[in-house]
Amino acid sequence: MPDMQKTNALTDYKPVSRFWFPYDSRSLLNRHISSRFEAALAAGKAERAAIQTPEALRERQDAVHRHFCESLGIQPDQYPQPMAVETIRTTAYEGYSVENIMLTPEPGIRITANLYLPDTKAPHAAVLFLCGHAAEGKLYSEYMKACETIVGAGLAVLAMDPTGQGERWNYYDPETKQPTIRPTVPDHDRAGCRGLATGRSMAYYFVRDAQVAISYLCARPDIDAARIGVTGNSGGGTQTAMVMLADRRPAAFAPATFLMSLGAMQRSGQAQDSEQIWPGFAASGYDHADILLACAPKPVLVLAAEYDFFPKEGTDETVAEAKRYWELCGRSDAFGCFTDRCFHCYSDPMKQAAARFFAKWLLGETSAIKTVEHADPARCLCTKSGQTSADFHDFKRAAQLYSDYAQTIRQPSGGEAWLKQVVFSHRRPAPAMNLRPLESTQTLGSVRAIRWMWQSQADLYNCGMLLTPAEVSEKRPVSIGIWDGGTQAIAEHGGWVDEQLAQGRSVFVVDLAGEGQLEPYPTAPEASLRGHYGTLYKLSSDLLMLGDSLPALRIYDLLTALDAAERLPVYDGSGLRVYACGRSTVYARLAQKIDPRMQDLTCEGGIENYRTFLDEEPYDDTDILSHTFPGMLAYFD
Repeated sequence: MPDMQKTNALTDYKPVSRFWFPYDSRSLLNRHISSRFEAALAAGKAERAAIQTPEALRERQDAVHRHFCESLGIQPDQYPQPMAVETIRTTAYEGYSVENIMLTPEPGIRITANLYLPDTKAPHAAVLFLCGHAAEGKLYSEYMKACETIVGAGLAVLAMDPTGQGERWNYYDPETKQPTIRPTVPDHDRAGCRGLATGRSMAYYFVRDAQVAISYLCARPDIDAARIGVTGNSGGGTQTAMVMLADRRPAAFAPATFLMSLGAMQRSGQAQDSEQIWPGFAASGYDHADILLACAPKPVLVLAAEYDFFPKEGTDETVAEAKRYWELCGRSDAFGCFTDRCFHCYSDPMKQAAARFFAKWLLGETSAIKTVEHADPARCLCTKSGQTSADFHDFKRAAQLYSDYAQTIRQPSGGEAWLKQVVFSHRRPAPAMNLRPLESTQTLGSVRAIRWMWQSQADLYNCGMLLTPAEVSEKRPVSIGIWDGGTQAIAEHGGWVDEQLAQGRSVFVVDLAGEGQLEPYPTAPEASLRGHYGTLYKLSSDLLMLGDSLPALRIYDLLTALDAAERLPVYDGSGLRVYACGRSTVYARLAQKIDPRMQDLTCEGGIENYRTFLDEEPYDDTDILSHTFPGMLAYFD
């Protein structure tokens, strides 16, 4: 937008960046989200407290199971099977062997896995080991030792690589043999954040892969399908929790270093990986206690790290609440928690505790765990190159799965009704707008700048900067400007402001939630405000857990800004003009679908085609969750 740049502005608009506000404007969005979280989780806790019978417990279990599956687009109790299974090689070690397995859940996707089989009589009890956020995946030394500890207890173990880890990096340069996007979290979010536009969370693919692995174990004649357990720590603890919610087949679970409480996590200010964001989970009053509740009275052992960055207070709270669900079923001995004095890891004492737990409940044994020979990581590879992307010409990145899925979506009629529902359903309109100017007028050369504020919701406020020619007093048409950075970025759009003023219009630059004057305090100091895992990413993911989104909230803010503009004393009533620039254009384009006042709209830049955007590589992921409207592609592009 060269003609709109600051260099073309006749006036220096930079001094109008920040101004006095009667409330702590930078804490408004965080407080709004926190209060909604607290209310939703308190309601859920009250519902769980009312459970006094096994029948009531089963009703809650069915409800959380159904909600979780449906929110991810998974059919409850319908489990995917592998399309193809290939055994690459088998390596014998003292006391056990390792089979290198490749499972195909769909064309272009291959799950690389190692099956540790004890030299005991089949059929074996088995444990699915789900890897946390380690680039090496199943070959991470900590995870290999965990598998060897469990196989030393007499159980088979299937360790699988999640997408973006191990032999399944989505971004890999075969020439340099290095990742082009860092594996684990950045790799997952590269697809998952954009993919939300399809309405499908990244959690869908993690659960699908785990369920395919369980189906594979159930189909093997040397594995007892009735004696399958699941464990994993960190991101593997997340995956274990998701299996606890989505899959009724496993007989025992040992989730490690993940279970806490959503309230504690929300208050910690930490962001989470894209597969850890479960849309609408908190809005329904579900919490980590419901993950445990969903499995009662099956044996469950929570593994916790005393010094974890996941708040241990949340773990203690959830474990204390969950005990009584096993007591209701007369199975209090089947639930427990093991805590090690360590930082975030799958520690050796945790490995031993998990192995003893699975041996007790899946084998009926409490014998000592044998120390076994360490497996050779090089012989545990399932691919020649170490990466499925390099070995298979039909390889699909996770982002391609979203693109393929988007092509299957047929946009029905009624999109405006859906859009109104998601924009308005979570709002608490203010009893009065209370539109008013702030402080005194500021003169910038020949331009008069007045700061305005109004109440957009019961606990939220918006603000804007009104710019008019200093020598003009009559009423005029009004042009509204929205862009990334809001009133703090007026100088960058000074050319457009000058153009509007020259046309005889006043300019009203609006701050939407989290922008400009309303920019939140940083809660993630290790990340930039708008960067990956930054504050706006965290707040956006919190809203997703509440069944809401920052784009929906900002569209609502834009509509209330239209109300405010119509009440400005300088407005002549002749019609509003809206200009949107950058990624903020998505708010204006969608607001235009539901408000006739948005007909005079100019958009510059931004994402114009979300289906195409799913395929873009590389792409700018700055503030991506703030500008990706969940489920939009089911109705609009």
